[in-house]
Amino acid sequence: MGSITIHPKKIANFELKELIGTGGMANIYKGLQLSLDRPVALKILHHHLTLNKNFIMRFENEAKKAAMLHHENIVSIIDYGHVDGEYFIAMEYIEGQSLKEMMTRMKRLPLEIALLICHEVTKGLKYAHSHGLIHRDIKPANIMLSTDGRIMITDFGIAKTFNDMSITDTGQMVGSPAYMSPEQAASRPIDHRCDIFSLGIVLYEIITGEKPFKGETYQEMITSIISSKPVKPSLMRIDVTPSIENIIMKVLSKNIDSRYQDADELGAELSSELKRYVLSLIHISEPTRPLYISYAVFCLK
Repeated sequence: MGSITIHPKKIANFELKELIGTGGMANIYKGLQLSLDRPVALKILHHHLTLNKNFIMRFENEAKKAAMLHHENIVSIIDYGHVDGEYFIAMEYIEGQSLKEMMTRMKRLPLEIALLICHEVTKGLKYAHSHGLIHRDIKPANIMLSTDGRIMITDFGIAKTFNDMSITDTGQMVGSPAYMSPEQAASRPIDHRCDIFSLGIVLYEIITGEKPFKGETYQEMITSIISSKPVKPSLMRIDVTPSIENIIMKVLSKNIDSRYQDADELGAELSSELKRYVLSLIHISEPTRPLYISYAVFCLK
């Protein structure tokens, strides 16, 4: 992960070390939690947004909702606060890189690696959904691959409870356009199945090297998501099996009732596919999951 060293600066109980990322709402820094002498990731809201109560509410919303989640496939929240007009969220620091960064070096991933990554994400989504949270911005930049073999979801910045209509109501478009579900793009009511569709876009992209829906402008992208049918993956990559293609096309169904109805159902399908590859990669009888994930991360370094 690229970084920019900065002059040491303290905010609350944390010391900022380097700028490691930036986005529309905030900058991300690698920092140090002084009381426990451990590395953390600090998300600091852009200063001009601190004047906007809606952005501050969204920022605090992320911290409170994500802090409810404790799962091996979700980045943990450590603290939230504001000091001298600066609003921050302190998160578990992941030594590794995002799936987006991986994709800059490997346009297409081996099928088993792509399936594995998305299978692990379904576990985090299943847990979040069971706690009433929809992520609404699943994309490669929000999927972290750690050097110790974990695959984790991060950034619940626009997460929403199933019955929360306070900040991001129907009619307000949120999320990254290229990874939106049709219901998000059309500003229709959503539920947890929008996360499943977004993960389907990720799976399609890391297997084919292309996004299923395209557009030169924001509006063209939205129109494509709502009305265009993606090219079948098997036409773009010859080793895509009929069963993998069926999974991808089902998860990308524009009819919300025709796609996988929950993350557990999709995870079971991906797990079934993964069984075709594990034995050919790891010739041991011990539990394969931790080793298999380590193999995946190693291959992508």
